[in-house]
Amino acid sequence: MSTSAAGTDDFLDSALDPYQHCADAGRRDGEAAGLARGFTEGRNLGMKKSWEFRFELGYYAGFVEFVATEQGMDAKKAGCKFEEHVTSSGSTKEERLERNINGILHAIEEFPTSDDLQRASNDEEDDDSHQLDLPIQIQRIRAKFKLLLIQLGLPPTFSLANILNKQENKNSETSEAGEHANFDF
Repeated sequence: MSTSAAGTDDFLDSALDPYQHCADAGRRDGEAAGLARGFTEGRNLGMKKSWEFRFELGYYAGFVEFVATEQGMDAKKAGCKFEEHVTSSGSTKEERLERNINGILHAIEEFPTSDDLQRASNDEEDDDSHQLDLPIQIQRIRAKFKLLLIQLGLPPTFSLANILNKQENKNSETSEAGEHANFDF
């Protein structure tokens, strides 16, 4: 019976460390389980963040449309006229307010949807990847919204985070008292 050098090395390796093959199999199984778990956690985190972004954008859109209506502007047409207002050099307070409202509505309209993100991930070219940087886009919308609050002379308590914290505190107080939660802003 002839043995090859590789067979002898395998035999010697298994004699020196008899549990190595179990460790190798465990490592492979662990990597596969880790990848599956990471995928699941990543997907769940992505879904949670997308809900948070949409909730925040919905708040901004509703607030801005209300302000536009109160200012006598047509909020539905405001987003369509955005390009026209960017080029004009309005210096009055009302024109700056209208430009900011139009800018916020336009930015919310242009915020990528799941279809845009799916299309970008399927494209082989990453030319548009800079346009899909969600944290940067949401930060720009937040900054424009803060500017709108300043232009309106409103305190920063109208930010979504403050309203949610206020509501959470109110809910915890009412639950301690045994009353039903009341969702008034």
